Amino acid sequence: METNKKSRNELLAEIEELSRRLEEAGQILTAIRNGEVDAVVVSRPEGEQIFTLQGAERPYRVLVETMNEGAATLAPDGTILYGNRCLATMLQIPLEKLIGSPLASYVAPADNALFSLRLQMCAEEFEKEEISLLTESGNQLPVLFSCVSVELTDRQGVNVVLTDISARKQAEEQILRLNRLYAVRSGTNETIVYAVDRDALFRDICRVAVDKGGFRMAWIGLVDEASRTINPVAWSGFNEGLLENIRVSLRETPEGSGTTGSAIRTEGLSIVNDIMNDPRFSFREEAEKRGYRSSAAISLKLNNQVIGVLTLYSADKDFFNAQFADLLLQMGLDISFALNSLDLEARRMEAEQALRDEIIERLQLTEALHEKERLLILQSRMAAMGEMLINISHQWRQPLNVLGLKVQQIGLSFELGGFSKELLDTNIAKAMEIIFHLSQTIDDFRDFSAPDKAKSQFKVGLVVTKTVSLLKDNFRELGIAIDVSSSGEPQIYGHPNEYGQVLLNVLMNAKDAFAEHGTVDERITIRFWTEDGRAVLTITDNAGGIKEEIIDKIFDPYYTTKELGKGTGVGLFMSKTIIEKNMAGRFSVRNVDNGAEFRIEI
Repeated sequence: METNKKSRNELLAEIEELSRRLEEAGQILTAIRNGEVDAVVVSRPEGEQIFTLQGAERPYRVLVETMNEGAATLAPDGTILYGNRCLATMLQIPLEKLIGSPLASYVAPADNALFSLRLQMCAEEFEKEEISLLTESGNQLPVLFSCVSVELTDRQGVNVVLTDISARKQAEEQILRLNRLYAVRSGTNETIVYAVDRDALFRDICRVAVDKGGFRMAWIGLVDEASRTINPVAWSGFNEGLLENIRVSLRETPEGSGTTGSAIRTEGLSIVNDIMNDPRFSFREEAEKRGYRSSAAISLKLNNQVIGVLTLYSADKDFFNAQFADLLLQMGLDISFALNSLDLEARRMEAEQALRDEIIERLQLTEALHEKERLLILQSRMAAMGEMLINISHQWRQPLNVLGLKVQQIGLSFELGGFSKELLDTNIAKAMEIIFHLSQTIDDFRDFSAPDKAKSQFKVGLVVTKTVSLLKDNFRELGIAIDVSSSGEPQIYGHPNEYGQVLLNVLMNAKDAFAEHGTVDERITIRFWTEDGRAVLTITDNAGGIKEEIIDKIFDPYYTTKELGKGTGVGLFMSKTIIEKNMAGRFSVRNVDNGAEFRIEI
C-alpha cells in the first residue's frame, strides 16, 4: 500500500504555512485598498519584474502576478472581468472561457447565498468565509473567500481572492482521524487494564472502536479450525445482519479474500481503501448498503498463534493510510498482549482451583485415614483390654483364694471352739489387705486403659513399672522372666498411657512368640536410658527372632503371623502410629542373638 506518510507535526506545519500565506494576502489587499503600495517586485524564473500600480489595473495586476491564490475582478453583476491562471487551474477551466462568466456559477449551491451576501458587503470588513467551489469535473473544492471594492474606469467593481484550503482541510481531517484512532487505542488500553475475561474484552474493544473512533462497524471473529472459517464473537455499530449472512473463509477463496481472511493468512494487517472498486471483496453490495467504504483488519494472537481478527469498517474512502497502519499494528499487539495475560490468569486460576480441589481431597483422605487409625487404635485398645482382663484374672486368683481361706478359718474356728477375738482381728486385717490389693489392681487397670487427653511430662521408669506389674503374675505362671534395668531417669513429654500400651503390645507379642517357638528359659529384657537428649527403651526377647522375609511387614495394618482368631494384626501398627505420629518418635525392630529387639526413641 503506497501512501504519503506525514507525521502529525508535519501536517500542523503545513496548516501554519497556509495560514501565514493567507495573512500575507490579506495584508496585500489592505495595502492596495489604502493606496500604500506603488509598485510590486515579482520574482520570475527569467528574473525580477517591477509592476507599477496605476488606475483600476493596480489591484488586478498585483493579484494576477504575485499571488498563488485564485484572483478575479468582478463587474457589479458578478461577471469575471479579469482572472488569474491560478483561479483557472483551481476550477479546471481554461482562462479564456472563465473571463466573462459569472463567478457565482462556480460556487456550490449550498454556499451561493453566503457568497452573494458577502459580495454585497465587501465594502465592509468581515472575516474570511469558507465556501466550496465546483470544479469542471464536478468535485467540490474548499476555499477561503475574501473580497474588496475597487474603482473601475466607469463603474464600481470587486476584487476577489479565493484561497485553496483543500490541503489544510485534508490535514485537519487527517489529524481528526488520527485523534480518533489514538482515542480508540487509548480506550482499548483502558479496557485491557480492567478486562476480567476475554468475551468482555472483545465486546468493549468493538464498542470503543465505534464510539470513540467513529467507525461504521467493528467486529471480532475467532478461528474455527474444524470448519476453516471465522466465527463472529463480538461486534458494535451498523451491522444490520451482515455478520449473520456472510461466511468468511480461512482459505484463499472469494469468501476469504477480503481484509478479514487476508489478515488471518498473513498473520498481520490487511487494508482495502476502496471497497466498491476492489475485486477482492465478495460482498461489495452488502457493504454499500451499510455505508462501508474502506476496511482494515488486524490479526489477534495468543501465545504467538493467530486465533482471531479485529475488522474495522469506515464510511470514508481512503481512510487508512500508512500512519493509521502503524497504530493498528500497535493496537493488535496490545490486544494480543491482553489475551496472553488473560490466558495466564485463567491458567493460574485453573491451577489454583485444581490445587484447592487436591488439598480438599487430601484433607478428606487424611480425615478418613485418621478415622481409620482411630478405629484401629480403638480395636487395638479393646484387644489390649482383653489381655489385661486375663492378666487381672491371674492377679486376682491367688488373693481371692487366700481371702476365701481366711473366711473359712473364721467359720471353722467358731465351730471347733477355737474362735477368739485375736483370730478374728487377724483374719479381718488380712482380708482388708487383700481387698485393698484387689482395689489397687482395678485402679491400675483403669488408669492404664483410660486415653490421655493431653500431653504431659512423665518418667519412663514409672510407666515400665506399672506395665510390668500388670503382667508379672501371668508371665510368672507361664515361666517367662522379665528383667528391667535402667541408666538414669529418662523423661518424655507425651501420652504416658499410650506409651504404656505400646510396651504392653510388645510384651504380649513376645509372650505369643514364646508359645509358638517353644523356647526354653524364656526371658524378656527391658532397658531404658538417655542418649543424645532422647529417651531410648529396648525390649529384647529370646524367642528366636523374626523371619527376614517378613520383618519389614510386621508394622503393616492387619498383617499377622498368628493363626486365625488369635491375632488382629493391628497391635504393632497401632504402636508405631502412637510413637511416630502422636509422639514424634521412632519405633523400629531388628533381630539380635536368638531373638528380636524392639527399640523406642523419643
